[in-house]
Amino acid sequence: MRQKSQAVLPSTNFFEGYTRIIFATFSLVTVVSSSLFYLQFRSRYQNELEQLQARFLQEASSLNYLVKGASDHVHSLKTEAEFYLATHSSEETPSLLLSQLQNLPEEDYYVLDQIQPPFTKDMVGNVTGIGSVEQISPDVKREIEMALSLNPLFQASRENIPNLAWVYYISENRFVNIYPWVSSSEYLIKESDYDQDFYQLGLPENNPQRQIFWTHAYTDTAGKGLMVTISAPIYDKDNFLGTIALDFTLDVLNETIKNSAIERDRQINTFIINQYDQLLAHPDLVNSTDAKVKSIQAALPEDLQNQFKQLLQTPADQINSVNSYILLHHQLENAPWKLVLWVPKTAITLKALSGTNWLFLALLPGLGLILIVANHLTRKRFILPARKLVEHIETESQGIISDELEVPKIWQPWFERISYIFGENRTLLQRLEAYTQQLEAKNADLQRTENLLAEHNRNLEIQVEERTNQLKQVISQLRQQTQDLENTLEELRQTQTQLIQSEKMSSMGQLVAGVAHEINNPVNFIYGNIEPASNYVEDLFNLIDLYQEYYPNLSPIIQAKLEEIELEFLKEDLPKLLSSMQMGAERIRQIVLSLRNFSRLDEAEFKAVDIHEGIENTLIILEHRLKAKSDCPAIKVIKEYGELPLVECYAGQLNQVFMNVLTNAIDALEEQNQQCASRESKSSQGYIHIRTKLTDNNQVTIKIADNGSGMSEKVKHHIFDPFFTTKSADKGTGMGMSISYQIVTKNHDGSLGFISSPGQGTEFVIEIPLQQRVKFSR
Repeated sequence: MRQKSQAVLPSTNFFEGYTRIIFATFSLVTVVSSSLFYLQFRSRYQNELEQLQARFLQEASSLNYLVKGASDHVHSLKTEAEFYLATHSSEETPSLLLSQLQNLPEEDYYVLDQIQPPFTKDMVGNVTGIGSVEQISPDVKREIEMALSLNPLFQASRENIPNLAWVYYISENRFVNIYPWVSSSEYLIKESDYDQDFYQLGLPENNPQRQIFWTHAYTDTAGKGLMVTISAPIYDKDNFLGTIALDFTLDVLNETIKNSAIERDRQINTFIINQYDQLLAHPDLVNSTDAKVKSIQAALPEDLQNQFKQLLQTPADQINSVNSYILLHHQLENAPWKLVLWVPKTAITLKALSGTNWLFLALLPGLGLILIVANHLTRKRFILPARKLVEHIETESQGIISDELEVPKIWQPWFERISYIFGENRTLLQRLEAYTQQLEAKNADLQRTENLLAEHNRNLEIQVEERTNQLKQVISQLRQQTQDLENTLEELRQTQTQLIQSEKMSSMGQLVAGVAHEINNPVNFIYGNIEPASNYVEDLFNLIDLYQEYYPNLSPIIQAKLEEIELEFLKEDLPKLLSSMQMGAERIRQIVLSLRNFSRLDEAEFKAVDIHEGIENTLIILEHRLKAKSDCPAIKVIKEYGELPLVECYAGQLNQVFMNVLTNAIDALEEQNQQCASRESKSSQGYIHIRTKLTDNNQVTIKIADNGSGMSEKVKHHIFDPFFTTKSADKGTGMGMSISYQIVTKNHDGSLGFISSPGQGTEFVIEIPLQQRVKFSR
């Protein structure tokens, strides 16, 4: 009699391994997909940080250029004021403007309220001073004349600097010249003005180095709102006289921040602070109409407000991670200000996630669902019934009674037949073989089912591979788009450089032409009257000779007067004096003509010109730098001009190239002389060698060489890069050679190269076609 089975059969472990295989497959796919998704996210995150840093540095460069413009204007005003004081004495005849000063009725003030022709209120500032006109000393009058001479520069500053409120000179002698003109009923100088930063920070005890300085942000007493001032002290030799200052509202800085590409992303916070931790610009928190200046804490999130000092000590121009924020800051070059940016890390993370391909993670649920359904159907329809069938066979073969099994109806006949076969024993072998053949047929069906499952798995692998290839194509497209954006950014930078230089040279040309025109009129007047004056003097001397001939017996009074004035010496020296004046006037006319020719204001279009004339005009303008000085011997200019016809070019632009190359050569020779002086060694005489010729292929070649100290390999690699310079901030901006390269190569279809070695000097070679194939505009 067969016994009831309670033992675990060998087939149990075999069928349980199927479940582990399914679980391991799903786990492996999950890990691989998650890893690929994370790597792509990290790449996008780093790319977002690099783009943010690049846009921040570009904005810092624009802000540096804006601030440098204001600094340059103040430096020009300071130079002009001190030059006037060095070249004018207190004994000169008062100007027409000075004679229009009037005392203010019933008050101890003198003002310039009544402007008489040819002057207008748009041309001058109002001078208001404490005291009366009769009490002004000669030295103070000379200082007032200096302040009045700055009016044209005041007007130029107001026209060229946006949001400029006031330009003025305030004197230690209690007077001010303020532009634009404002009536004394609206503004009068007062003692409290001398307590303000724009004066106090220029005093010798507060500014012994006589540097240009920036003030606190403050509220304008004349109602212009919040503003900041850049100022410089004015000295007459070693005597402090006062300060020159430019006031402009904070709106100009706000506009720069609001119009930047960074600020268009509202999650990015950009602002400017000064050395006093005052908030100078912020798109939302700062306005010139505000009642008071805010501090830096107002622009920071609450959890960073107490540690802003430590934040600004992090590395400049670099990505800094602080708590849950990204921080960047940049120190401006021409002002004690900082450009600061902060953004939550979550904003960068969300941007990176938005650009990450979610295909890997999206496939996981679908793949998991397919595996679950396949596992469920296979287990229910095949694995479990097959397992029970094998167990049933094993128990029947061992003569053990099996428990009643729950199997699908389709499997019931198998179980019944196996039981019947084992019951009939070996005597029913033929019938068993028939059943065995049927079983093999069923097994074949099962094999086909397995083949279908294998085919389905292969199709899934092919789909995964196709999606992977698509992802690679998307990554390649993103890389190409990134490269295109970088190329576009570089083109924008070059375009910005060209626009800036074009506008600068246009303004400079107008200024030079205007100055030349204004100087030319009085010089022509002097030059034209010297010869008639000489004739008049000669006639007077002839008349005196006739008087002496026909009236030899002079009265003692006349005889004493003749001896006092030394008549014979006057007759000998006065013609020489007039001749010297004529030579000086002729020299001024030459310089004025050179300035007008150099500026080429009326020749901005493409035309044929004499190259040698442009070089000569440039040398005349630079002649003061070629002459010997106390610490530098004269620079010799050697010219080897070839036979050149008229050359088609932009004359003004080409003159600018000559000016940049010659100026660099002079700077190199002066620097070499200073180095020799510091080593107490004798330097050889510096020279500049200029050669021109026309080549056989109708190329005009201009070579400009010097025997200066030459250039190092590092300098040679960057000589034509924008904003690269080896000079200090007050001597160069790094734009000269970059713009020269653009003018020669882009505008004239030529080439600009150089040969230089340390200690062997430098030679620049300019080549342009004699005739341009296409006459294009600038």
